[in-house]
Amino acid sequence: MRLVRLILIISTIGAVGCEFSDQNDSLITVNDSETDKNRYVKSGEHLPFYGPITRNGIDTLFYQVPKFSLIDQDSMDLGYSRFNEKIFIVDFFFTTCSTICPIITSELVKLQSALYEKGLGEEIQLLSITIDPETDSPHVLKSYALNKGCNLNSWTLATGEIDYIDELSKEGFFLAVDRDVAYQDGIIHSSQVILVDENRHVRGSYDAIDEIEMKRLLQDLITLSE
Repeated sequence: MRLVRLILIISTIGAVGCEFSDQNDSLITVNDSETDKNRYVKSGEHLPFYGPITRNGIDTLFYQVPKFSLIDQDSMDLGYSRFNEKIFIVDFFFTTCSTICPIITSELVKLQSALYEKGLGEEIQLLSITIDPETDSPHVLKSYALNKGCNLNSWTLATGEIDYIDELSKEGFFLAVDRDVAYQDGIIHSSQVILVDENRHVRGSYDAIDEIEMKRLLQDLITLSE
């Protein structure tokens, strides 16, 4: 049985290009501190587990993000194995986005710098996946990263087939994306970034254009790495 999809159903009414960033498209959570189908707080853990959970006898099985297959900024094959047993942050963007993407990237550059200051720069990885692969070739992605100040020692930018990326965003990371020439820049997408632990479990969703949210992400990364 397919996992319950947790993405927001996008309405085109009033949408303005890639400015779509309503926090309601983040992973669904509830106030209940124990269990429901979307969020689970495990005894002894500081951060909850997000996504559908299943029961296998007495065991609780937490949602895991899929083992993806992409191409990185150096035109090398990029599989999940590169992030195996590592904490990482995922965002979806595109280099020609004129609204929220520059803000998201800028905030992530600040976050990466803060992580290096705290000695976690190599331990925690960042992954930015383009949702405009027709424009964002590996060469374009690398130029973008260097221009924006991304440290590629712990930050990977990736591209792939457009249908595969859309499915990965919606089904794998529960982030909304839609395309229409009526939208500004032709695409609307989420401003959320997703925190994934070393076992592929989703542990948080944060609005990258909100400074308070990004401070919370930094603290959660420190907590998760302890």
